[in-house]
Amino acid sequence: MNIKRILTSIVVAVVATTSVMAQDGNNTMFLLPNSAIRYTLNPAYQPEFKSVVSIPVLGGMGVSLFNNAVGADQILVNKSTPYGDSLLLDINKLRSKMPDDFRMNFNTDLNLLSVAFKTGKKGYSSISLGMKVDAGFGFGKDLINFLAEGNAPYIGTTQSLGDIMADATIYTEAALGYSRKINDKLTVGGRLKLLFGIMELHSKKAELAVTTPEGAEYLNLQANVEIYGSLPFANLPVGKVDIDSDFDDVEFDGDLMMDFTKNIGFGLDLGATYHLNDDWTFGASVNDLGFINWKSNIYKAVSDSEFKWQGADVSNSINKNDPDYVEIGDAFENLLDSLVDSFELTAVNNESYSKMLNAKVNLYATYHFHDKVNFSALVRGMKMADKFYPSMTISANTRPLKNLGISVTYSAYKGNAANIGIGIVPRFGAFQPYLVVDNVLAGNFTHTKGASFRFGINFVGKALYGKAAKKRGTAQKWRAI
Repeated sequence: MNIKRILTSIVVAVVATTSVMAQDGNNTMFLLPNSAIRYTLNPAYQPEFKSVVSIPVLGGMGVSLFNNAVGADQILVNKSTPYGDSLLLDINKLRSKMPDDFRMNFNTDLNLLSVAFKTGKKGYSSISLGMKVDAGFGFGKDLINFLAEGNAPYIGTTQSLGDIMADATIYTEAALGYSRKINDKLTVGGRLKLLFGIMELHSKKAELAVTTPEGAEYLNLQANVEIYGSLPFANLPVGKVDIDSDFDDVEFDGDLMMDFTKNIGFGLDLGATYHLNDDWTFGASVNDLGFINWKSNIYKAVSDSEFKWQGADVSNSINKNDPDYVEIGDAFENLLDSLVDSFELTAVNNESYSKMLNAKVNLYATYHFHDKVNFSALVRGMKMADKFYPSMTISANTRPLKNLGISVTYSAYKGNAANIGIGIVPRFGAFQPYLVVDNVLAGNFTHTKGASFRFGINFVGKALYGKAAKKRGTAQKWRAI
């Protein structure tokens, strides 16, 4: 066993478990006609119902996974081995498809409770409570190059394996929203959000390098790491840390996790829609502009370590009758123990810090082909981890019945240009469920780089169209909007 094989195993695990990709599950949802919950994506949007109340927890949930590299079946090959057929990593295929910066991202968005209602003739207000998770991980192509080439081309030099990035945030948001029709064409809106941080972890620096001497009799591994976090754990070690034992007493602290009084932040969503004429509507929104000031249980871990890798000593693992015989597995375990022991980690309780949210920008245009059919184009940009990712969605939206909206979308993301989405939102009296999938092809999970879904159930009030609504002076046209 060598360092190349260990690093390869780590990369296989990361890519294989993140071989699905999406943005945040909202590309299709953003343009779904008749959806009462669209105001959470564009605060200028006014639902066509007098009120909207989400069912607690089931009112809305979205989950997405993302990687900007490859699907599993693009890098795994079926080969015969002495132990039978096995799926093996084709490192050269991985190298040819890997971008300069590999990034994966995981998002969840849970609507705990929300209420929206008509306010006067021109306004619409909302109150909501939700929980969000944004997590990202990544590394550079230098690591893949090393796995593909080994250290032979770099004998006598130091080879950088790049910077490993990790970023995770969990927080709760309480929001107040309001939109207002300025005139028959323009509607503007905003949502002011109070944020309560639950947990945060990010790597400010995590650099790896390998030095190979001229004789190539060993490898010198270097790790320069600096990690910050606000962590809901008790008994976190400080000072010089023994990784093998000092974390044994660490415990999850539920009270610390639920203390919403310390990690406070603020956020803002802004939006506008403009009805140019009966044929065209334009809109824009910016979501999650804001920050959280992290103060609770702040932790900082740093390391600047080196390890002389000479391989595992298996000289005593050949003859089982030898009194000094060592199982080969134990020999490698001893090697890994030596690696862990040489990794010097210093941890301290650190000062508070502020961190920005992952912002999103949306621009769209809709052509009203017919009262029951429209076509839309949406351009979105998301900040995920430390990168900004654009996407484009084209959708055909129909409302064959006044209580049924359907969208079929095609979305192109950076590194993935084949995503077919579908959204459906029926209405059964006061109940309006919805289901949105941004990439139905993700059913074949080994092939796709993208998968996301959103679903929810909401109570809706009286419609703001029809004769009764017209008498109230609130009637709007029933169409696919």
